[in-house]
Amino acid sequence: MTFVSAASSASLVQVYLAGLQGNLFSAPWHDIAVHGLYQRLASGLLAPAAFAIAVARLGGAQEAAFGSLSPAAATLTGIVLLGEVPGAVSLFAVAASGVGVALVNLGAKRRQPGASQR
Repeated sequence: MTFVSAASSASLVQVYLAGLQGNLFSAPWHDIAVHGLYQRLASGLLAPAAFAIAVARLGGAQEAAFGSLSPAAATLTGIVLLGEVPGAVSLFAVAASGVGVALVNLGAKRRQPGASQR
């Protein structure tokens, strides 16, 4: 996971330095620092730990479904940290992924032996 994060960060920096994308350096330094810190903590430390805990508690299939909640987490983070307002398409995508995760987990609970006894 660290390799993917480092490789994508290095690629993104090259794109910005070449001037091919956006105005990174016109953004307030505070926003850049908060984003960088969040990326390092969430992607580098919290995500692998949460993934390991989810696999241990839920099993592989159910945990894989929870990966679909990444857009919801990113949207919520954008709202809270950056004050962004998501559009209708983004909100629909978040809702659709949430419904999909719920359906996968409900189906998995029904298939587990002894699930009705809990």
